[in-house]
Amino acid sequence: MEVSVSFPGALNHLSNSFIVNDKIYWKELLSDVLKTKYKYLFEDDLPKDYILLYLNGIKIDTLNYIKLTDKDSLNILSAISGG
Repeated sequence: MEVSVSFPGALNHLSNSFIVNDKIYWKELLSDVLKTKYKYLFEDDLPKDYILLYLNGIKIDTLNYIKLTDKDSLNILSAISGG
């Protein structure tokens, strides 16, 4: 299964499409891709106040317990100028 993720600002270089196992959640994928940078976007598994999440064009408040589906597109935006 293939999904795509778009990261804001300085993390934009990590934006990519990923071939993934369909038994994982978005949080697991982002933790794996971002490693130690995860803390810049999320706190206690919730997006920080300045982070907006859009899954397939629909605004969401959290990634907890959302499983990946084929052709999903996650856009992570920063409400801070330049991000």
